[in-house]
Amino acid sequence: MIDFHVCGINHKTSTLALRERVAITPDQQVAFLAVFKAATGADEVGILMTCNRSEWFWSGGDPVNVQMWLADYFQIPIQEWLTVTYLHSRNLAVRHLMRVAAGLDSMMLGEPQIFGQLKTAFQQMQQIDGAGYVAQTVFPAIFAAAKKVRSQTTIGARPTSVAYAAVNLARCIFSDFSALTLLLVGAGETMELAAKHFTKSGVKHLLATNRTFENAEQLAATYHGEAIAFEQLNNHLARADIIVSATASPTAIITQADILVAMRQRRRPLYIIDLAMPRDVEASVGNIDGVYLYNLDDLQAMVDEAQAGREGVIAHANSIIERELTLFTAKQRTRNVVPEICNYRSRMEQLRDNEMQKALQQLKNGIPAEQVLTRFATALTNKFMHEPTVLLRALSEESVTND
Repeated sequence: MIDFHVCGINHKTSTLALRERVAITPDQQVAFLAVFKAATGADEVGILMTCNRSEWFWSGGDPVNVQMWLADYFQIPIQEWLTVTYLHSRNLAVRHLMRVAAGLDSMMLGEPQIFGQLKTAFQQMQQIDGAGYVAQTVFPAIFAAAKKVRSQTTIGARPTSVAYAAVNLARCIFSDFSALTLLLVGAGETMELAAKHFTKSGVKHLLATNRTFENAEQLAATYHGEAIAFEQLNNHLARADIIVSATASPTAIITQADILVAMRQRRRPLYIIDLAMPRDVEASVGNIDGVYLYNLDDLQAMVDEAQAGREGVIAHANSIIERELTLFTAKQRTRNVVPEICNYRSRMEQLRDNEMQKALQQLKNGIPAEQVLTRFATALTNKFMHEPTVLLRALSEESVTND
């Protein structure tokens, strides 16, 4: 049985506020993994951080000790920690990550970004020497299973990203997108999807900003928009009708004071969708008249709608996962028994050589060949059968005891 464990917290087990407390920004993750490995004694460590989940995986560290350490690291009482997190070990951990990579455990069923995020997590393990034999064995199987789910089912046929859900939510506020201005804060994959879905829905005016201005320029150019300097964000808030934000900032970058100033300069509603975790927008912004603020937890209704009627697809995908897990388990059993077979063969060859030397010596001493061969065959058979006989007897006794 492979020594592999996953501990995590996601949109199904906790609130956004609690998920924010355990979020680790990309620039902090390598340092965290070094501390994680040293503090727990784990041999291999990895981390997966997305807008809806935080997961830690490892091998070589006691699961109970790791749970205790994680709770202490994030300063969450252990009883609360055990309530909001999940822990999977060995093959159950492999199955969990297969489902995660396939998009079966995502807020938006079948969303494709999670596959790439998990591959990035594995690459990060390799970069910090955290990916040893276990990770090199587990993750290829996880990725292979996820690819089969996506190629053999229609789980990814519908656009069910959080960005797409944000567009659908906006339709409840605005009947016509053509005259609206969209402001994108951040320039990652989520922003690319938001730009794609909103412009496809009719938005013609796009503003983009990012801490790295070149990334904002590239996103704006793709959708014929305008790039603005991140430091000038507050000066452009009043221009926007829709703001979508998804950065890796550890603290809020849009405050209640910022939006109050912006709303004094406009006479129309402002729709803000905060896709970041931790949140980019202060929660109190939602209390301002004319402002509609939504975060990741608010998208759950859209998720339920997207998943309605897809039970057959989910069942098919789960059956593929189970089949791939069975194959993975069988391979591990084969790998585990190979060293034992090699050791057994080596011992038998040594016994054979010892008996052969005895037989040759007896022939030199003049003992008749027929007598030597009879003794040689009997001794060799007895020695070869000793270990299997002891094992079979033990198995028989165990069976009687269990009955």
